[in-house]
Amino acid sequence: MLRVLIVLFLGGLLAPGGGCDRGSAPRKGQTADPRRLSAGSHHVRIVRLRLRDRTSPNDQVVRLSPDQMRRILVTLLGEIGGYAMDLGGAADGKEAHSLTVNVELQSQVGTEKGKAAVLVSLELRPLAAGSDDPGYVRNALSEKVYSTLKIQSLKTVYENLLRRAAGEMLRQMSVESRLRTAPPALVAYAIRSSRIDELDQGWTSRVDVWQPAQLVGLLTTEGDVGLPAAMMALILGWSTPDTGTGDGADVREMSIKAAALRRLKTAVPEITRVLLRDRRPRIRDLCMGALAEIRDPSAVPALMKYARLGDVRRLRKVIGVVGQIGGTQARAFLEITADGHEDEEIKTLARETLEQLKSAPTAPR
Repeated sequence: MLRVLIVLFLGGLLAPGGGCDRGSAPRKGQTADPRRLSAGSHHVRIVRLRLRDRTSPNDQVVRLSPDQMRRILVTLLGEIGGYAMDLGGAADGKEAHSLTVNVELQSQVGTEKGKAAVLVSLELRPLAAGSDDPGYVRNALSEKVYSTLKIQSLKTVYENLLRRAAGEMLRQMSVESRLRTAPPALVAYAIRSSRIDELDQGWTSRVDVWQPAQLVGLLTTEGDVGLPAAMMALILGWSTPDTGTGDGADVREMSIKAAALRRLKTAVPEITRVLLRDRRPRIRDLCMGALAEIRDPSAVPALMKYARLGDVRRLRKVIGVVGQIGGTQARAFLEITADGHEDEEIKTLARETLEQLKSAPTAPR
């Protein structure tokens, strides 16, 4: 399974982005508008907040005290929504989390220009015993070039950089955490429309989600040994240490990942619609990876149609996903492909996948 999904996801992550179908008004049989759904009063309850100042004392022009940085973070948590400050509160319940923040201020000063930079690392972890929530780890670098000839408050510059870097990451974590517990119908709506209105309180459509930077190196240096870690980086991209240089991702992308993590069969119709309509290779491969993870046989007809609309490379991916899903239609598709396709490599791949499917034990999902 890991081999199939890693091929799907890696190809999508390295491909350039394209257009996106944002979906239309709900039609008969589609999920309802989220304003008619109860998203609950879910909050990430911050029980512990730990801040570490990693700034080098040697050449930093401006210093922000831990108390100043802490006030900025507490203000952000209150402004963003989805967070409840309960410092020192009970560390039980799935909503109780610890937030660890590492901040490093950096500076370069020349004769006419200087560069201020703030490197922020956030780690949000559940505190409940036995929790299977993998938590969230984020890193971001925020920079600004300024004129040394202009009179200005560099302290304000650094405060704004900290707000920008930490604020974007906290917004992502808020939306992602609520997608993990939102009603399945609301996750399906988010996949179709790229909006989760009741969850993000009007902040919608597009957010920055950093892509795993070490993924290619992990596969290159570790080979098959690195596959499990790379798989988790792709399915649970928000739980992997990463960098702030990615292309970004929208709410749809986060919602598909949430559906894969939760194995939501109710989201399969929306995922297959996105698969057939969205032109971005990354999103298409993300959809196929999610369908392979959910393993709902109802997705097979859409995958067969998707294969017919593409080339041999796409068909290879579909064969792998269909082999993961299984079922009567999957076996029929593999048999027809193994017997009638003109490409010998495709016929061999379909035949081998069919044999693996027949011999694989039926495991409870």
